[in-house]
Amino acid sequence: MSSFTLHLLSLKCVQAQELDGDEAYIRYNGVMIWAAEPMRMSHRTKDATGQLFDEFNFMTGQYHTPQGWVSGEIFEERAFVFEGQTEPGVVELWEDDSFLRGGDDFLGKVSVGTQDIGRGHITTSFEQDGASYLLTYEVTA
Repeated sequence: MSSFTLHLLSLKCVQAQELDGDEAYIRYNGVMIWAAEPMRMSHRTKDATGQLFDEFNFMTGQYHTPQGWVSGEIFEERAFVFEGQTEPGVVELWEDDSFLRGGDDFLGKVSVGTQDIGRGHITTSFEQDGASYLLTYEVTA
């Protein structure tokens, strides 16, 4: 079986599900690999608290805020590069509703694999439960 490398590039919030911003997180093959905390994702980044951002760059660890791109506290290069992966690879986007309304909200998923090698940067849309997000990634050999 052929293997592939998944490179997560960015996650952009087009429409937040919640008025005060989403506590978005990503699972890869069932394991949480990234969470927006302690900040929240929203398309409405005009926020007095400075806790909202509309895009995360997985290559640099930076958040896009009203003040521009800012670095996160801790970032490891290649933390979002997954080498030696085998079929199928499943990336899921969730919104954390801890202790509220019966559980977290599933916002969408995409399957990745060798069929995506050579397609360059791929952007997929997650649109469920009133939210809209764009995930950009690349798959290489």
